[in-house]
Amino acid sequence: MDVALTGVKTKKADIEVKSSEIELSQVLQGLADKAGDKVSVSEICAALGDRSFGAFLLVFCLPNLVPLPPGSSAILGIPLIIIAFQIMTGYSKVWLPEKLANYSLSRESFQNMVTKINPHLKKGEAVVKPRLWPVNQFICDKLFGFFTLVLAIVVTIPIPMGNWPPAFAIAFLAAAYTKKDGLLLGIGAVLGLASLVLAGSVVVGAIYLFLQIV
Repeated sequence: MDVALTGVKTKKADIEVKSSEIELSQVLQGLADKAGDKVSVSEICAALGDRSFGAFLLVFCLPNLVPLPPGSSAILGIPLIIIAFQIMTGYSKVWLPEKLANYSLSRESFQNMVTKINPHLKKGEAVVKPRLWPVNQFICDKLFGFFTLVLAIVVTIPIPMGNWPPAFAIAFLAAAYTKKDGLLLGIGAVLGLASLVLAGSVVVGAIYLFLQIV
């Protein structure tokens, strides 16, 4: 059975759904502090509560920026694809398949991830603010969702040195979307385009070397 995850209750940790006024770094730290043996995707979603799609994008792109067990980036990249598609097609709340919702990280891996990313997240929270956001929200959502979807697909592809740059760009885009920061949106778009060029260059170079060998 598939599940809509906004507001899901968790079993392994006593997590209250927080107000969207609380900074994301505080939510993640609270989840890390109260974590059981494992932290599931559904627990993360429940902790985010009624936050915007941007917050979900940000949370699921962050693991791709730090070392995690092999295969984690590919698995945690899938929610990025699903969420970006939902933004593009106009979903009102985040939805994930049950199997993906039940995917878990060990408490140690999750706490290490939060420890590494939270200092940077707090710095970002201090400067991100509503400004210069495109007036037409409908068109912005469509374009934002499509561009983020392309980047998310690249994140899940095993390209040497090709996963981190698009995840980094998505982090900027997600933060911009959460606070409606048009300036940060522009920076994220530039970083995203650059990451696509980089990933494309790696693929083209690999194909060229393969053809040279054969």
